[in-house]
Amino acid sequence: MRHLLDQAAKGDFNTDVAQWLAQSFKDFERGRGTLEDCLGLSIQARRRQSIKLLQEAAECLRCPGESDWSVANILKARIKRIDSGRGKELTEADEKIAQAIATGARFPRCRERLYDLIRD
Repeated sequence: MRHLLDQAAKGDFNTDVAQWLAQSFKDFERGRGTLEDCLGLSIQARRRQSIKLLQEAAECLRCPGESDWSVANILKARIKRIDSGRGKELTEADEKIAQAIATGARFPRCRERLYDLIRD
């Protein structure tokens, strides 16, 4: 969502940006929240987005038979690496983590809280 906002701010109204805006305004018209909520700009919306992205990243990192605890540990290390700017070649999971960080929302970074997010 952050990348869509950045594109719109630059005046780049491609198909993705137009769809995001159209859906957001429809949701607002239907009373599904404030305009900020519908655009995904509220703190709560950004937090939900970051959590969703972290859960998707965890699924990308999961190997068959791997425990949730192990995945949480890997996720923690990846978050730390990407947040420090050391991630040059980004995998799909890394991209999702970078997007979660870019939301600007606070999210868990310790293994125990990440485990709570991703456990089945």
